Amino acid sequence: MHRFPLRALTGTTPFHLKKVYAVSRRMVHVEAKIAELGFKLPAVNSPKGNYALFTRTGNLLFTAGHLPQPADGPLITGKVGKDLDVDAGYEAAQYTALSLLATLKEELGDLDKIEKIVKVVGFV
Repeated sequence: MHRFPLRALTGTTPFHLKKVYAVSRRMVHVEAKIAELGFKLPAVNSPKGNYALFTRTGNLLFTAGHLPQPADGPLITGKVGKDLDVDAGYEAAQYTALSLLATLKEELGDLDKIEKIVKVVGFV
């Protein structure tokens, strides 16, 4: 987590009564960083059941379960330790995270609009 530089407003009020505002200056754009790391966001697929991929309530966005689907490949299935080794399970978890990010991008238009991720629940 990065820290925001703080700036106090100037005026004639004593310092302890001045309002303090956080000023954010984004140094890295999320999508550029994803590409720099060698990843590609997949296309958003329709749900594999009778549910919505996300629900928006005010300025909160709740996501449903997502699957490990590479941008240019088939859905990864199987159990770690039985059908997949640990490295393949790790890769499947990465694809699931990318799938979540693709859904967020489709709804928000820009991943830089995300201010905070409150909770992530994942099963591998």
